Amino acid sequence: MNLYDILGVSKNASTQEIRQSYKKLALQYHPDKNPSGHEQFKHIARAYETLSDPSSRHVYDAYGDIGLQAFDQWRDVPMIQLLVSPVGVLLIIVGIITLYGLLVTQPILIGRHADPPSEVHGSWWLTFLPLWLFDALFCTGLCLLVPLSPVLRGSSHTANPPGTKLGCTDRLTMCLTWAQFLSIVVFQALVINSLDNVTEPLYSWWVAFAPYLAFELICLGGVVENCREAVNQKTQLPLPSVNPTGSASSSTSTQIPNIPTLGPKHYTTIVVLCIIKHSASWICRVAFGLLMPYQLSLQPLERMSWALVFAPVFVLGFGKYIYAMVNQHWNSKLAPTAEEEHQHNIAFWVVGVVGGIVCILQGSSLLMIVQRFTAIDSGYPEDAYRFSVIFIPLYVTLGLLGCVLFCFCCTACGLMFGLNHATTVQNDQNNMQPHMSNSHQANSPAQPESAPLVGGDYDDDLD
Repeated sequence: MNLYDILGVSKNASTQEIRQSYKKLALQYHPDKNPSGHEQFKHIARAYETLSDPSSRHVYDAYGDIGLQAFDQWRDVPMIQLLVSPVGVLLIIVGIITLYGLLVTQPILIGRHADPPSEVHGSWWLTFLPLWLFDALFCTGLCLLVPLSPVLRGSSHTANPPGTKLGCTDRLTMCLTWAQFLSIVVFQALVINSLDNVTEPLYSWWVAFAPYLAFELICLGGVVENCREAVNQKTQLPLPSVNPTGSASSSTSTQIPNIPTLGPKHYTTIVVLCIIKHSASWICRVAFGLLMPYQLSLQPLERMSWALVFAPVFVLGFGKYIYAMVNQHWNSKLAPTAEEEHQHNIAFWVVGVVGGIVCILQGSSLLMIVQRFTAIDSGYPEDAYRFSVIFIPLYVTLGLLGCVLFCFCCTACGLMFGLNHATTVQNDQNNMQPHMSNSHQANSPAQPESAPLVGGDYDDDLD
């Protein structure tokens, strides 16, 4: 069933022509005026919904109904529109491989520079070359996100039409994103310059960490917005209430099977956890940004314990792990069907096992970093862990991440080629149907003509 034929327009029709045709056909087949046109009216509405949206229309033109079904299931995933073309898939795969290579290369260069013998090392600026390449890729991504920002805000139905300017919300979001990016770049430059001039510092460590604190100050607005959204979502949940007969009923007309088993305290717990997650994460990052320059500004023998300095990092990592576990638990409790509950239970155990392994690995790396800094401050650098040993857990984590990225790349390629094959098969079947129809009409007795229900000229009346 071709959507263009349903609306009676050509494949190159403009958005205005599609809209005019839809209005005309909607009046003709509306159930109030034409009771027998109910099914046809549903087809017309679906065709207009698809062809009036630029992203959906592009997917339909490229992959047909099969690609459209897959796109509708994943359209809210950021930048999923890039997966609808081979060029987009190629860009994503190349970007992932490049970023993964930078993640692997950077620890090697740091270990080579910081571990003895120190006389063979050059400038820290060259050591952090992969970091600058990552910043360049991120900057390129920001430039590409300007036209895609309406799509990334949510469903493509809310995106601005092509050729229109960005709204105030989109402009403010992009400005804040650029401000965050520039503050991090300045922070990196100041820290690397300080490492190159440790014996004769040009400025204090507080100056070097000032852009990082500015970055966190900008992030505070997002934290407040996330907390506000968590409170608003609680007020929109169908809380169970008890009627005079003593039976539980939902405060809204929409009943979800598992929700009446939870009381208002459970919803309050969920909202409090969301607020703690966003606010505590920001507090831990700010605390680390304040403790680190304070520690570095002191003399080695006057410094406090490095375990206290890295305590916010430990709390942040393990806190996110615990929140992910609790979140999956509540998702299984709120699942409307047994199948979704089973899926959330599986996700609970996957997050628990994989997240636990990652937390243990990264926690061991942080403990070794604390031991290294403590030994150097105590005057025993020979007892400090080498970075080649400290980064072993990191490389194990990167190995697990590499397996996930490899599966993602294979899935993206398989999805693209699968959709292309399915589209080819579907087009061949559609091309065969007119020939089969003509052959059937030639071998069958003549039938009285009637108005077509699908396709054809919709300007004629059904009578």
